[in-house]
Amino acid sequence: QPFDSSLYVSAPGYYIYAEASNPRQPGDRARLLSPRVTGNTCVAFRFNMHGSQMGTLRVYGKLGSSEQVVWEHNTNTGDTWDGMQINIQTSAQFQVSWSFS
Repeated sequence: QPFDSSLYVSAPGYYIYAEASNPRQPGDRARLLSPRVTGNTCVAFRFNMHGSQMGTLRVYGKLGSSEQVVWEHNTNTGDTWDGMQINIQTSAQFQVSWSFS
């Protein structure tokens, strides 16, 4: 669902910077893995994908050794910060994984 940035304007947070240009090579991949969480969870994040060869940002839900793509984006959106909220509904313990390639 669309990201409601008004909810997060003043919220503290962190960021990760993954360089996609030189010296990166086609096929390189960066990955970020959350701690284990249980229950219904809203994953909210912002991203900037500026450039003609941005690659793909994927978000996975990970249950044990099984992973499923829950969202992906691979389009140049210009030099702007976009946001996404993903609601994950499960009673099982899971992790969220972001993959940048």
